[in-house]
Amino acid sequence: MRKLLNFCRGGAIASLSILAMLALFAAGCNNSSSAPYIPPVAQAYTVTVTNGTATPTKAAAGATITVKANAPESGKVFGKWISLTTGVTFASETNVETTFKMPASNVTVAATYYNPAGGIDGLFSVSVTKKVYFSKGNLRATYDGSSWTWSFADHQYDAVGDAAANTSINGDGTVSANGSVDLFGWVGASSAFTDVAAFGISNSQTRDDYGNVAGEALKSDWGTNAISNGGNVANYGWRTLTQDEWDYVVKTRAGADSKKGAATVNNVAGWILLPDAWTLPAGVSFTAGAASEYTTNSYTAEQWAVMESAGAVFLPVTGRRDGSVSSHDVGFYWSATSSNTYSAYNASFTSSGFSNEFPNWTRYKGAAVRLAKDSD
Repeated sequence: MRKLLNFCRGGAIASLSILAMLALFAAGCNNSSSAPYIPPVAQAYTVTVTNGTATPTKAAAGATITVKANAPESGKVFGKWISLTTGVTFASETNVETTFKMPASNVTVAATYYNPAGGIDGLFSVSVTKKVYFSKGNLRATYDGSSWTWSFADHQYDAVGDAAANTSINGDGTVSANGSVDLFGWVGASSAFTDVAAFGISNSQTRDDYGNVAGEALKSDWGTNAISNGGNVANYGWRTLTQDEWDYVVKTRAGADSKKGAATVNNVAGWILLPDAWTLPAGVSFTAGAASEYTTNSYTAEQWAVMESAGAVFLPVTGRRDGSVSSHDVGFYWSATSSNTYSAYNASFTSSGFSNEFPNWTRYKGAAVRLAKDSD
């Protein structure tokens, strides 16, 4: 009754009968001296989903939203939900279908996927006839005090740098401090190195130790190892790109200049390479080139997960090992191609771009390795 009495303002209704009040209410309280009371409507905010659906797609703050991930493409596995909007907490970020409470803002969320064999599924042309996909992170070898384990870094932006064991490598393929090595020397087929030293885990600066034949192949490609999160089988198909392949993917393939850009990802500087077929996901942006050096593009870990799920590759700055680790604003990545007697080619970059001609570099210096796997 109180709601009825308050429905109209300014009208003399106190003396009306109940039936009259109901009639007046039904008629919208047609009183020229007052407007009908209109209850306030809660503001509705929009839900945008990448790789999935939301129910509902618009809702007021506090409403429960249900999101469901699309079925993964062949070879991929659902990873987790991420939000590009603050204030979103998933009931379970690792469930294909989950819920969250709507904040007082528009929301963008994304389902992410990964390749369980350690690769990023974006395809990159490395020649006119060949395509590859890259590993999920730089290669590393970890020593636990008695044995070595090979793996890909957990994230593309992870790099060991000055931490042990990069700076504690001995001359016999051991380290004086347990930890992970991700800067390796380049060892040619003519080298007498054995065991892990054959993969460049040595602090020797004697050039002949690393092989001394111009044009020779690697003694053992890093990809021949059993990589724990890359199939965990020796000779699984991972390999090091040749100089010509690095040159093609960075500089020669169709749209090469529009498919690379300097960036900072989770506070780590480096360069992004986009796959041949690229569609920018919702909620993120990309600018090619290096107009603002490493700040040309900037991504949080969550934003980068969306880019990576679409096939983007990030090569972090690594520095180089030459007794100690230096040149932290530069990336050095070995190729499988030797040049002269004591050198091999690498793909290198600074904040302003990749080297116009990939340099040859003394083999005993430590550089990063990013493996690739043929698509066929």
